[in-house]
Amino acid sequence: MAFLPFFIFMAIYAYLYNKKILNIAMLIFIVTLHSNFVYISLMIILFEMVYSRKYKNLNLMFSEIRPKWLLLVLFILFTLTGFAYIEFAGIMKGIISGHVSSVTLTTGESGTVPGGLMGMVRALFTDPAYLFSFISANYMLKISYLVLLFATTGFMPLYFPEILIIGLPYFGYAFTSSYGSYYTLGYQYAAMIYPVMFLGIAFGISKIIDNLNSNNKNRLTPKKIYNYYKSHGQNNIIKVIIVILIIGLILGLVYNPLVPYDSMAPNDISGIHMTPDTRFLLNERKYIPENSTILVENNLMPLFSDYKNVYSPPFSPLPNYTEFDYIIYMNNTFWADTGGNNSLIYIATYLLDHGYITPYAEYNNQVIILKKA
Repeated sequence: MAFLPFFIFMAIYAYLYNKKILNIAMLIFIVTLHSNFVYISLMIILFEMVYSRKYKNLNLMFSEIRPKWLLLVLFILFTLTGFAYIEFAGIMKGIISGHVSSVTLTTGESGTVPGGLMGMVRALFTDPAYLFSFISANYMLKISYLVLLFATTGFMPLYFPEILIIGLPYFGYAFTSSYGSYYTLGYQYAAMIYPVMFLGIAFGISKIIDNLNSNNKNRLTPKKIYNYYKSHGQNNIIKVIIVILIIGLILGLVYNPLVPYDSMAPNDISGIHMTPDTRFLLNERKYIPENSTILVENNLMPLFSDYKNVYSPPFSPLPNYTEFDYIIYMNNTFWADTGGNNSLIYIATYLLDHGYITPYAEYNNQVIILKKA
């Protein structure tokens, strides 16, 4: 995911400079990072189509295609190809893991309605309250994160809203989920939206300059920018932008994970500590066969990463959780509780109540290991 911003920037650069081969290569590279990034590549193509139609005089890709219906047909073909790739990738994952099952079009996120896009569409018509429970989860955190996204970029993307088309996969990915890491500062998932916001700054400023130059052919100065907004009844906008930027810089000193002091980092992050829970699990794993199919809590996954068939909900591609030989989790932890009806706690409770699994081992009523009945 670390390469995602670079590939997005390069894709837009190649498009603007009409480097078709480089543009296509970057779109492919985006998809190679993760099969579900097909959605990002599709939205970049859609943005390029919209931009080409709006600025036909720039002789960009797609600008020579005059009939709108032909653009629509091309985008539908791109979309079908992308969805076919997601299906193919899902089937290949099943073959490699030894568990081939039906594959649905998924967005790959956790803490949301099971079944990906099809699951959300189905829930919209059959159980909208269930779908809304995921959308409304952590709503204050989602709103504050959204405000920070735009405030720290001076709301420039709003001057060129077309660029936000590329961000639609992220917004659909994150804001329909109850998984807080998708919209919390310091996590890698922001790599899907940060490039869009900074592209929004570039396009937004460019549009402002074009508007100013169309009214004044002389050299652009900060004073002329202020006078332009003042003459249009927006004399406070520059002051507001300056205040937003100052607040953003101050918040960056506190919350930016790259600064020397990060208030969000644990004090003992530089050390490795062997807890009693870890010792218990390391001892118990000796008795778990290597060919076992294991469902394990996310933060415990490293202890079992050398097992071939180990999964962490809700990432597991298996629709039938009764196929797991062992279920391992910790009581009352975020990673076990997250995901609503697809969380590990919910799955374990359901399987216990229906007799599919039985208790196998536990430590201090905190670390729980369940075994297939």
